[in-house]
Amino acid sequence: MQEQTSQQNHGNSNKKGDKLINLIIFIIKLFFQIIYAICNIPFKKKQGQEHSQIQEHQKKSNESNENNGRNKHLNDNKENQEETINQNNLNSNKENFINQQKQQKQEEQEQQKEQQKEQEQEQQQQQQQQQEQQQQQELQLIIEQTQQQEQQQQQQQQQQQQQKQEEQEQEQQQENQIIIEQQQEQNQQQQEIKNLNVEHQLDDLNQNISDQQKEIPQIEQQSENLEKSDQIKYEYLTQETLDLLNEIANKSYKARNVEIQFQKFIGQVNNIQDTIKHYFGRSQSKFSKQIKQMKKEIIGHINIRGDGNCFYTSFIYQYLSLLLNDEKRKIQFINQIEELSANIECLNIKINQNKDIVKEFSWQFQQIKTKQQLLNQISNPDYLFYLLSVIVFRNYFAHIFQQSEEYAQFGDLNIFADLMIWEQECNNNEILIAALIENLKLHLILYFIDIKNNSYEKKEYKPKQQIEGIKIEKIFMLLSPGHYQIAIPI
Repeated sequence: MQEQTSQQNHGNSNKKGDKLINLIIFIIKLFFQIIYAICNIPFKKKQGQEHSQIQEHQKKSNESNENNGRNKHLNDNKENQEETINQNNLNSNKENFINQQKQQKQEEQEQQKEQQKEQEQEQQQQQQQQQEQQQQQELQLIIEQTQQQEQQQQQQQQQQQQQKQEEQEQEQQQENQIIIEQQQEQNQQQQEIKNLNVEHQLDDLNQNISDQQKEIPQIEQQSENLEKSDQIKYEYLTQETLDLLNEIANKSYKARNVEIQFQKFIGQVNNIQDTIKHYFGRSQSKFSKQIKQMKKEIIGHINIRGDGNCFYTSFIYQYLSLLLNDEKRKIQFINQIEELSANIECLNIKINQNKDIVKEFSWQFQQIKTKQQLLNQISNPDYLFYLLSVIVFRNYFAHIFQQSEEYAQFGDLNIFADLMIWEQECNNNEILIAALIENLKLHLILYFIDIKNNSYEKKEYKPKQQIEGIKIEKIFMLLSPGHYQIAIPI
């Protein structure tokens, strides 16, 4: 199209140039004619004919020129008309072409819009399908969860029912078998007691009962005990030290009015049923689980006389019993205590830096060969071996505590002062126990029972470090608030 328009413009410019050239030629001819006429005025007549001929010729030429000009003009007009027609046709073609392109674009746009709509509809359908699928999945999950919950609830209900039934059956069985179990336990306890060589405890109990039936006055019994104590010979005690020890005994445990069966420092052996009755009483149902576990570990307990020395009595008897079966430990223990001096205070009686008490205890302990001999010596209030043992061990414990990590960490805590006072309980007993267990390499198992506060706790104290060749021996104790006793292990 651009080439056609440029060619038309070029043709129009050529035609205009031809018109100008013709006009210029025409003007030049007129100019020459005028000059010629001026120069040839005298010859007009002669040349009239020529002139007329010339004029005619000129007229003819002019007419021909005019005709040519008219023809040219007509041709030009025709050409212009054709050009305008062509231009109009071109313009109309252009417009048609442009309109067609617009229509095509519009159609394409409409098609694109329709395609977009279709795509959007497809996407919406896909989203709806996905949402429906998700909803179905969620519904399935909810259904599965509800089913699982129902199943779990049913299982829990069944388990609870089974547990209830089992508990009821167990309770019924327990109630039905209480008598049988008691008889079996009593038989087992008697056998265990025989194995532990404590049958003499029962004989002593019968003897005490017979003594009560005979109604022997307590004052006469004490006087007889004093006569017996005078007959006992001591290896290292001077008369002065002996008098001080007897004075402590007379002002403390011998001065109290105690029934005969409770006078011994280590008394009657009780089976597990007696232990449960003594410690739990009417609260046995509250502590049924604890009692079951305790029955698996101990078979009873040994009564310890209730005074401020009950912890030391329970510990000393068990520890010395262990030493009788371990010669290496026994020698090590004797060497350690013989380096100490005895210090004790009872009311206005004071013993300071006394070596005789330590030597006497060491000598008497080395004379003991069996556990039965140890029990006879330490439990009888008529002998001074109990008094010697407690004094020596209080000083031995003070020596151990002073060298322990607990002392470095906590300081004195009045433990030394409590240890140096006869029948004084230690207010920080757990700290002292921790020091003893670590130094002596023992494992202490303590059953703490406080029925008034509905409390039961099993505590175990073990050494942090062990030494090769030294066995960790166990010591068992029962504790109710303010009083320790010996637990008999199975």
